[in-house]
Amino acid sequence: MRQRNFKSDQLAAQRLAAILAVDVASYTRLMEEDTDGAVSAWKSTREDVINPLVGKVPTKIIKFTGDGFLAEFISIRDAVNCAIDLQMALVSSPLDFRMGIHLVDVTNDGIDGHGEGVNIAERIEASAEPGGIYIPSSVFKQVHHRIEAVYIDMGEQSLKNVSEPIRTYPIRVDDTPSEKRPIAPAQSFQSAEQDKP
Repeated sequence: MRQRNFKSDQLAAQRLAAILAVDVASYTRLMEEDTDGAVSAWKSTREDVINPLVGKVPTKIIKFTGDGFLAEFISIRDAVNCAIDLQMALVSSPLDFRMGIHLVDVTNDGIDGHGEGVNIAERIEASAEPGGIYIPSSVFKQVHHRIEAVYIDMGEQSLKNVSEPIRTYPIRVDDTPSEKRPIAPAQSFQSAEQDKP
């Protein structure tokens, strides 16, 4: 009887991926104030804006939550560009969305995404301001010279249920669509201290 190689199976089930975590800011409060309106707004936004934009690049939704989702991208650049495009398109939405991106090892059982890195992506997203996109230093190092945007160094942040602080960078969004977004110049980075009046 052939013994199953669990280590090989585990390695085959693991891969490196860019994870985009998205949710609606203050969704619980919105549900308490107007359940039907909040559900209707989320459903229409998902069908009319989110699904078409996410579907433009090689990706897949690995998890839907009540008020958000997790998407897996092969390319970290695609993930960041998609997040920027989403926030631009969602400006007219009655809902405010928070987004976080992390580069992680993912295991997949065919139903859901798992792993510490996916949880960190969700924690980064939860720390973002409404309408914001936050990325950690591992993502910043890969995209700041490839995607033109303003990246603000917030320093190390303590995230809920994450053992070590993570350096985070909010991305200031402009109105340039991804297909026309140029390679970033070196001066497109600033620190939070520089941003203070």
